[in-house]
Amino acid sequence: MRGYLDPLYIDSLSEWGKPRKLKKCGGWILERQIPGSNEIDGMGPYPIFMCEDYSSMDDDLQDLEDDLVTISLVTDPFADLSLSPLEKLFDLVIPFKEHYITDLDVPVVEAVTQHHRYYSRRGFKDVQVDVIENPIDFLDEWVNLYQTISDRHHIEGLRAFSMKAFEKQLRIPGMVMFRAVYQDKPIGEALCLIHDNVAYGHLMGISELGHKLGVTYPIYWTHLEYLKGKTRWVNWGGVSGIINDASNGLAKFKKGWSTEKRIAYFCGKILNKRKYQSLNVLSGEVENKYFPPYRNGEMG
Repeated sequence: MRGYLDPLYIDSLSEWGKPRKLKKCGGWILERQIPGSNEIDGMGPYPIFMCEDYSSMDDDLQDLEDDLVTISLVTDPFADLSLSPLEKLFDLVIPFKEHYITDLDVPVVEAVTQHHRYYSRRGFKDVQVDVIENPIDFLDEWVNLYQTISDRHHIEGLRAFSMKAFEKQLRIPGMVMFRAVYQDKPIGEALCLIHDNVAYGHLMGISELGHKLGVTYPIYWTHLEYLKGKTRWVNWGGVSGIINDASNGLAKFKKGWSTEKRIAYFCGKILNKRKYQSLNVLSGEVENKYFPPYRNGEMG
């Protein structure tokens, strides 16, 4: 199972850029028109960039110099990488997000906090959670639940995803849905995407009733029960924003399921300095974490 490297996943993002495969390293990027310009830049897919061989990526970056102004991406925290090779490849490398990880070889009673175990048991008194290995069968239901959480948290842009995008994502081999039902009514669903020995928590949709019933607890617990023996790790992801705030409610929630944290790095590189400077950028160097600066200070 190829997870975020699956062509169906990359194609699901094509509303936001033209997919381009990096032939040497085996990863994908999206090519985007730069606002107010005829130039093009590149970004890694949401939520992370994956490839088969980072050691070959330097050749790919050189091949992009004639076509793209810059490239930016967020690394997979499970990539076999240290900071040093990334700094040789990119102009900018900064710790971006802490991802919360569960080692499935650790007994659940040790991995999950007492608080989370209690609320999971309580949640199962009202809620049934089923594992759906063919989630496309529940496309309309999923879209409605995800729209509820998008409205609640004001999710916009690429992360809002369209029906067309979800039609592709829910067909990806290794995409699994965890479907929570209360009195025969769906109140919460979560997607995870399996890639080799890691299950990546992808997205979650929850109704207002689901929030009131604390449905996230039995949903996460069912992840652990289902995935144990199928993968080694669960990557629950990080939290929204560019600042790792341990006091964030979602951070506290994910920490309660986790045995460790791993860092994903934000990486940026100027591929064509002449074109970069022509975009009202005074310096040909990367001077701060907001990259590329011509995209109004938005990372990536």
